[in-house]
Amino acid sequence: MGFVEYSFEFYEPGCKAVFRKYSHQEAAIREGVSAHVRREIDTDFAKTKLATRRHFEGHKVYECRVNLAKLPALRVAFALDGSQVTIVYMSTNIQKSEFSAEIESFLN
Repeated sequence: MGFVEYSFEFYEPGCKAVFRKYSHQEAAIREGVSAHVRREIDTDFAKTKLATRRHFEGHKVYECRVNLAKLPALRVAFALDGSQVTIVYMSTNIQKSEFSAEIESFLN
């Protein structure tokens, strides 16, 4: 299998709270989250689980924890459509059960 170049999009309604809270670090968060999710995809979702049974624009939603140096730990939900990755939702609430409730409410 050849190298796939992924394109990342951050879904504004689901990411704006984190970007607003850490506005001075938005570029670093975007870069760190994109790199982490790319690694997860390349390793066949080694540390990734389905976030919910709900779909985002017809695609399954996965979640993983992202630990960024000098930045807050995040839990991130994303959808994959070929080489297009959409970061659907981000939260500083890293506890899985609470994040699951957040994403269910958000996608409702």
